[in-house]
Amino acid sequence: MYNEKLRLDDIFGRLNVRLINYESNKEDLEDIVFRPFLDLAIVPTIIKTDGYDVSYDFVSKSMLEKWNTDMDFIIGLSIYNSNRINGVRFFPMFEYVKNLGLLFGELEPDGVKLPSLNDEMYVLTNNVSYYGASSILYDNMLKSISGFFKADFYVIPSSIHEVLIYSAECPLYIPEYTKQMIEEINSNVLTEKEFLSDSLYIYRTEKESLEIMM
Repeated sequence: MYNEKLRLDDIFGRLNVRLINYESNKEDLEDIVFRPFLDLAIVPTIIKTDGYDVSYDFVSKSMLEKWNTDMDFIIGLSIYNSNRINGVRFFPMFEYVKNLGLLFGELEPDGVKLPSLNDEMYVLTNNVSYYGASSILYDNMLKSISGFFKADFYVIPSSIHEVLIYSAECPLYIPEYTKQMIEEINSNVLTEKEFLSDSLYIYRTEKESLEIMM
């Protein structure tokens, strides 16, 4: 939904951004502002609050004409605001699954965790874990992560709320198996609304670009 009566001044500080799958949302994107990004779509939204209730409007193409502005400005501002309002979290996946009570590795009798794949993988999201996959759009975010790994790295689109990241130099993950895992989880675990992509992405440090690996 979108409110055609809104003025640009009214929504300056309330613009936010979502990252969603392009193909599965193709029809819904026809009348709203978005930018294609690989096999995804960058979609600016407008935060609405009513007491404790929070909802979102989309930015229609007709709004841009009314405001006499362009898509690049609105999307740039929505990404900036998302970073400012929601922040970012980048942490080991082990912490995430531990909080959920899930461990892929086994525990020794004395409680020491054996090495597992979780130790090599990291979660990237925002502070509210809501549409946090859009954190990859923040200025210099992926470049900073490449500095952390000091290598190229893979990005798993685990859902619209977060992505998983691991170094391309990690020997524990074979890209073909990772791709298969992505597809299986998307088919059997995620809801249609949570689905982000079946692709495996790679960030090329030398080119400073994110690409579809397979």
